[in-house]
Amino acid sequence: MILLILGAMWAGVGISWLRSRTGQRGTNSISAFSNHLTVLARTSPARSGLAVVDGGGRSPQARSVPYGSPNRMNRRQVHKRRRDVLLSLAGGTSVSLLLALVVGGIFVATAVVGLALTGAYVALLVRMQKMAAERQAKVRYLPQVHESDAVDERPVLVLQRSAN
Repeated sequence: MILLILGAMWAGVGISWLRSRTGQRGTNSISAFSNHLTVLARTSPARSGLAVVDGGGRSPQARSVPYGSPNRMNRRQVHKRRRDVLLSLAGGTSVSLLLALVVGGIFVATAVVGLALTGAYVALLVRMQKMAAERQAKVRYLPQVHESDAVDERPVLVLQRSAN
């Protein structure tokens, strides 16, 4: 009986895989390539650090440009989510520790796993904070010139002086 259930599950996976393959076969390769490029352009990490020049064009402000997703979270939402995850891990770990002391058995292993997960999450948060502080201290974004700001289309000659 178990073998029949497993066979039916694998047949469902195989049918799903075949349906997805036949759906992609009929598309134009050029339009598929164009679609892939637009997805890559939308999710490119290089877009996150572009500098934005204010209206005067004199003082650049380095700020992140959103990836284009309307559902992207702001800094406050990210901090709230991280705090909620940390509190959930700490709460679950404390409950499992209490149950390990009272009941014992499997709850000891649950408490150890909870402690390991909480410690790993705190270590990741500390690492991310250190990397952000280092990035803020070292990275300076160059001003970007927009096409609307460019008045003269002629090439600009730059005088390069040697150090000797």
